[in-house]
Amino acid sequence: MTLFPSLNGWVRVMSSPSAVFAGLLCGIAIGLFLPDFAAGLAPYGKLFLDLLGMIVLPLLISAVTVSLAKLFETGGAAHQVGRIAAAIVACMIVAAGIGLATGLIVAPGADLEQTDIASLGEVVSNSDRQADFEISMVGTPPTVKNDQGLARFIAQIVPDNIFRALSVGDNLKVLMFSLMFGVAVGMTPRGRADALTGALEIVFQSCQSMMKGVNTLLPLALCAMVAPLASDMAATPLGPVRAMAMFVSAQCIGALVVFVLFAVIIQQRTRCGILAPITALREALVLAIGTRNSIACIPSVIDGMSDKLGVNRKDLELVVPLGIILCRFGPVVFFGISTLFIAQLYRIDLGLSQYAFILFASVMAAMASSGGTGVMTIGLMALLCNPLGLPFEAAVALFLAVDPILDLVRTVLNVYGTCAVASIVCGRDSDQEAPEFPAINTLERGPV
Repeated sequence: MTLFPSLNGWVRVMSSPSAVFAGLLCGIAIGLFLPDFAAGLAPYGKLFLDLLGMIVLPLLISAVTVSLAKLFETGGAAHQVGRIAAAIVACMIVAAGIGLATGLIVAPGADLEQTDIASLGEVVSNSDRQADFEISMVGTPPTVKNDQGLARFIAQIVPDNIFRALSVGDNLKVLMFSLMFGVAVGMTPRGRADALTGALEIVFQSCQSMMKGVNTLLPLALCAMVAPLASDMAATPLGPVRAMAMFVSAQCIGALVVFVLFAVIIQQRTRCGILAPITALREALVLAIGTRNSIACIPSVIDGMSDKLGVNRKDLELVVPLGIILCRFGPVVFFGISTLFIAQLYRIDLGLSQYAFILFASVMAAMASSGGTGVMTIGLMALLCNPLGLPFEAAVALFLAVDPILDLVRTVLNVYGTCAVASIVCGRDSDQEAPEFPAINTLERGPV
């Protein structure tokens, strides 16, 4: 008889912010002081990620298909999809512009000290790319061949075999299939598709329940994932990291500006206190930091925005999965600053048309990065650098040296940006007039 109360107590304790924070600190301490033990924890962190990955694709397919089908049944589908697309594209272009402006203002690759240049050259010479390129601050850099970036991007969207896309976890192709399938189900005569949509709705709700259950292990999993990462970062030579300090600072500054902009958008759209969105979405943000997986945050984002910020849940169930896949705000900022960093490092002057190309190519490359690891995201920089003739291959080792830090920043920005897009597109829930943050709202209404 006492089993369920004790289980509920366990869930409450493990879901609390203090438990998650304790797991994070414990992982850092183990990584710094017990590196051998930290290495042994890595499989348990991977097990947690595998559990999340097991749920992700059924959750994505069922959420998008059911939401689109219901949207077509009730009418106004074209208008809603158009609003979602417009909001995503507009926010992506703004984020790309901020990344580009940050790269120009901070200029992380310009006027580096000679010792920093030597450290960067040593990283490149020790990598397997050094046979192709070497860092030279003078002369004309080698040219590279255009690899048909647009054709490659289109090929990454359209699946030739949906079962292959499912088996390899190609989220972008799975999303494209889900969109087309949802439209087809929605256009089926009313009544014939009710059994299918009902079954998929049960799948979606079940996946949400499974995700919440797995997330109760987050404090332990966070400890197991952070410990090896902290151990690896402690063993990393400081020379390359110090030499890339300006680059990392530029990335963090650009991400912070975009994050603040999104916070203002959410605050204005939900009519809540300025700190309320961060408080409401803290579980999703911590999950993003711990897992570095945006898709794993979908249920937490939906719950936080619906239950605590009063956004309509039915709208969120369509917008959030779409946004998590397509709203790649972290990579779009990363691509703009990184491309300018390479140009500045090699003292290559860019013109207005080339800046415009970087702006729009950053958006395309960012969308193509969906579901990719940090290494894959860095690899997609070829879509920007190759047409500009920038020696991208030489800089791969430099970006990999600091990617563990920047990957966290990119994931958080992806998740929070999706919340901003959802606040723009989705309506407020009529059953919930105001967010449940009276203390914060009272503070905001106080005297200035």
